[in-house]
Amino acid sequence: MCKKELTWPYITDNFRFMAPMMKLKLTNLVTGKGMVFNGVVDTGFDGELLLPWKTYETLELFKCEIPRKYWSIGVSVTGEEVYLRGSYVNIEINSELTGIAVAETYIHNERFLVGRGLLEKYVSKLDGPNKVFSLKLPVNIGKL
Repeated sequence: MCKKELTWPYITDNFRFMAPMMKLKLTNLVTGKGMVFNGVVDTGFDGELLLPWKTYETLELFKCEIPRKYWSIGVSVTGEEVYLRGSYVNIEINSELTGIAVAETYIHNERFLVGRGLLEKYVSKLDGPNKVFSLKLPVNIGKL
């Protein structure tokens, strides 16, 4: 049984692709520095969040990084492997969901992606014909 369904429209991202976008607020757990962003829903990314390099710097996430031995290794479409720096962040989605997520990045990255690692916790729906993305929230929601 679901209490509510959150929805977001598809919009054109910085790379001129129509894609579902989620509005998220991320906060550094150590400094309290936070920002609101639009993240592209990317079911091909298996992590939780991929941040642009400059956003990672702006939020000062280097101050609270996960130890290097736990960093993920990302693989590009061309097969190039790159270490993904990672940090825990507080995440807020539509003031409905709050919790901790892992934000990752790599040097020169310009994309903000919301991946399967975050989305698979919920029933989600990509409605292409209507250009809407939705998450169904369980009755006892509040924490991610």
